[in-house]
Amino acid sequence: MVLCETDEMLDLLELGPEEVGQTVDEAIEILPDTVIAIADYWNMAASQRDTLADGLRIATRIGRNDPCPSGSGHKFKKCCGAHT
Repeated sequence: MVLCETDEMLDLLELGPEEVGQTVDEAIEILPDTVIAIADYWNMAASQRDTLADGLRIATRIGRNDPCPSGSGHKFKKCCGAHT
């Protein structure tokens, strides 16, 4: 927050030049680890998304004269497909 605030905001935070300098130094020090953590997070999210996409089955279209998947023994057009 200190890195992008105006002088007025720094006055409200009551930070002196030494505290601002220390905060900037700390931010610079942790920045590489933060970037790596963000990249790891998004790589993991992409990997999980790809895994989920691989697990989805491609639905096949049920023909009107095929047996109904409900297990009723009727043709799809006379059972669940009658309302479509």
